[in-house]
Amino acid sequence: MKEELLHFIWKFKLIDNQKLQTLSGISISIIQPGLENNSDGPDFLNARVKIGNEEWVGNVEIHINSSDWLKHNHSDNPKYKNIILHVVYFEDKEIEELTFQKTPTLELKGKLSLKLIDHYQSLMTNRKWIPCQDEINTVDDFIVNSWLDRLLIERIERKTEFVQSIFEKSSFDWNQTFFVVLCRGFGFKKNAEGFSILANRIGFKVLQKEYNHGAESVEALFLGTAGFLPESSNHFYIQKLIKLFTYHKSKYSIEVMESKLWVRGGVRPANQPFVRIIQLINFLVSLGRPLLELIGNQILVETQKVLKTDSSGYWKSHDRIENPKVNGIRPMGEKSVDGILINSILPFQFFYARWIKDENLMNKSTELFETISPEENVIITNWKSIGIKAKSAGKTQSLIELKNNYCSEKKCLFCNIGSQILKT
Repeated sequence: MKEELLHFIWKFKLIDNQKLQTLSGISISIIQPGLENNSDGPDFLNARVKIGNEEWVGNVEIHINSSDWLKHNHSDNPKYKNIILHVVYFEDKEIEELTFQKTPTLELKGKLSLKLIDHYQSLMTNRKWIPCQDEINTVDDFIVNSWLDRLLIERIERKTEFVQSIFEKSSFDWNQTFFVVLCRGFGFKKNAEGFSILANRIGFKVLQKEYNHGAESVEALFLGTAGFLPESSNHFYIQKLIKLFTYHKSKYSIEVMESKLWVRGGVRPANQPFVRIIQLINFLVSLGRPLLELIGNQILVETQKVLKTDSSGYWKSHDRIENPKVNGIRPMGEKSVDGILINSILPFQFFYARWIKDENLMNKSTELFETISPEENVIITNWKSIGIKAKSAGKTQSLIELKNNYCSEKKCLFCNIGSQILKT
């Protein structure tokens, strides 16, 4: 028996009121289980129970064994002084303090549905891809979709945790924060940290100054700081970039990144850090205005437009420093563009909107996830195989959150789908 199961049973009143009595034989009827308390203090607040002929309103504490009251040091915590009921699965020890206060104890052993307990144990012990794999399709679509909508918010909020961290490290500078978040996005999973280091070693203020000197100055700044420029070159254009970066390095005291900070092994050609840096430069130069001006209802359309802009100049015919190629460095593919929107730009906008308390912009940020094509990965493929399909990135993000933070963790009692299956 787990305490979280007892919480679930109490919360949804999955107990036959007709059979309930205190240890002293007085009848108990649950009128309202109260509000579940997720902070310090009794487990349920403002519950309403009828004990004998009297109705009581107050707090309820739940334990597996009555002796847990002592193990958890509740006697020393004033928040537990005035509970109206102690609910336990097994009374293994009389709590003198509660007896003195005339606080009744309800023992649940032998009073719970064996079918419910067996069902819960089955979900906890089976080794299927998700615990409720054989039952999820019996749950009403409205319940499933409502839960997925809520999980999208959870997923976005989880993503904004790293934005919060960057914001604090950037001394609450919005432009620097957006710059680092955006750069991390271009690094995708394997080179996110490398791109973050790159953004911080350059800094938005330096980038802003070099904007005015054209694309070549920005290219020299990024490629030089990243450690991708050679000491010398036979190509005139690369010579020019080397000369520009030598000036930048001295002027801004830039520390060049070590080669080991970049992950190249196991990274497909289109996702190599050098390629992504050129695409990032192209995005920043093509945008032609401060990053924060992207924020708003048109962020998705404008970002997609700029990210899909073709490379220009030297990189239209080269895919490395001195490696001629007919097509050069191509624009990002649609899935890569969507990935940057999903994992970087929209989470930043959501965080920004929440910080400035713009509820309309927050809602718009979540709505935009529903306009992006669904992602393709192993998790989404597995959901599809058991009959759960997603038509947008909003739904795929929700399903990823559901799998990773509920199903894989066996948190069926905290999942609206799992709890519905258990309740029925």
